Amino acid sequence: MDHQSKILKFDGSNYSSWSRWMCNCVFDEHMLELVDGSVSKPGLNDLNLLKNWEAKNSQVLSLINDFIDPAIKKRLAVFKSAKEAWNYLERLYAHSNLAENFRLEMDMRAISQGDRTIEELHGILVGFWDKLAAMEPKDLSGLDSFKKYREEHRLVQLLVALRDDFEPLTRSILQRSTFPSVQDAVEELITEERRLKKLNSTAGSTGIAVNKPAI
Repeated sequence: MDHQSKILKFDGSNYSSWSRWMCNCVFDEHMLELVDGSVSKPGLNDLNLLKNWEAKNSQVLSLINDFIDPAIKKRLAVFKSAKEAWNYLERLYAHSNLAENFRLEMDMRAISQGDRTIEELHGILVGFWDKLAAMEPKDLSGLDSFKKYREEHRLVQLLVALRDDFEPLTRSILQRSTFPSVQDAVEELITEERRLKKLNSTAGSTGIAVNKPAI
């Protein structure tokens, strides 16, 4: 398991992000083979292989149970194989992606910069983007056209959340023939943030209020 990764527990509403996290950060290659059915239970003709499979199967079942809500854990007690338990959770909860997506999108709409710095605002948005990315279809997430659409959508979400101080720069970005990446836009906004802070500090020392950003 990647101990640098944030611990994520399945609570019944976050199946997509949890299952992706389990596969990427908890299970190793051999564990994944048990979960996806690539390796089936050996027969009695090879006891050593069967013993190894049973040990690995028990390990995977234990890991699944470690990262789910206790109420859900009780339902898995009837399953003897990791694949059966994993498939059960998928059948029962994969449909919850739409509800989770809806909740995340609604929460994002309520985000505004307020007194946050650009870096703080970006950090909050990244948390939402990572959760939404975990629900993206695998056959789309690798397409360049989809990556471009996703990046532009994230850029819009960032710009919408900004304070009015950044409106001129926002307008300038949206009028460009080629949009910057989110990271490039963040760097521009941080530069503008510093300029505004310095400008207002200078103006404040002279008793003149100045808050008009440069384009």
